[in-house]
Amino acid sequence: MSSETFVSTRSFLISQILELVKAIGVVIALSFISSSFSTFIIRERKSGFLAMQLLAGQKRVIYWAMSYVWDCISLLVPIAIIIVVFIIFNETAYIGKEHIGGFIVLMVVYSLVITPLMYCLTFAFNVPSVAFVSLLAINILIATITSIIIYMLELISFSDSSVETVVNVLEKIFLIFPQFAFSRGFYVLAKGHIIREFGLGEIMDGNNIWDWNALTEKIVAMLIEAILFYAILILISCTSEAAVCDKCLKKRWKRMEVKMKQKSTDGDQFEGVSEDVLEEIERVENVSGLKSSPYEYVL
Repeated sequence: MSSETFVSTRSFLISQILELVKAIGVVIALSFISSSFSTFIIRERKSGFLAMQLLAGQKRVIYWAMSYVWDCISLLVPIAIIIVVFIIFNETAYIGKEHIGGFIVLMVVYSLVITPLMYCLTFAFNVPSVAFVSLLAINILIATITSIIIYMLELISFSDSSVETVVNVLEKIFLIFPQFAFSRGFYVLAKGHIIREFGLGEIMDGNNIWDWNALTEKIVAMLIEAILFYAILILISCTSEAAVCDKCLKKRWKRMEVKMKQKSTDGDQFEGVSEDVLEEIERVENVSGLKSSPYEYVL
């Protein structure tokens, strides 16, 4: 009996480790896609395309909303591929009738939260390739380190019940990272399946994946973070893109300013400028908050 118990316990632990590896693997796969979004954002900012859109009257909220919607839709493609692969390999822990709904909701919500987070972090980079590698590494490290810490502490808690309080507190703290919330939710799905498979439902909690401490708190945390990250994105955008527009104007129209040296006196710098140009200058100043010579705005 003791031998059978040892084999059963060993198989249970091995199954848990394998499912943890799968969870981290899915995070890595999705991290490649989400990190790649940063390259397009940085290219648009460095090339002046973003500044030109703002000067043309595009609203910052609309610009980021359209990028957000498009990138979230783009993430649905790899999510669909992951689901198909799991169906092909009959991963009932995720595509079984009890878990398929939670599995899909978890991945869709993760796409909603990771996209604005990547947008916010792009402002720390100027080179697209560096941003891609750095953000990819950040996603992988956060998901791996936090998940392994919680898993190892859970194993220790089986022999030392005092560690269980530490596990519960750390798990709540780590929910501020969407990478952990997703990988942990992924692991919870697999753990519930393993518990039923080994007939441990009476001694271990894992029957209902929609319990608050199971999957629901992870999904709610990610939804709140999605709103928070988008608000932070708009705040950073509003405080930084005036400088972006300023640099764009100085770079693109420096030559024209040299050719069109002021023929008027300093006190009458708008002499010889047509009315429609003056109106455009006023509109640009209202959009970007810049005050400068009228010749900086002539194409």
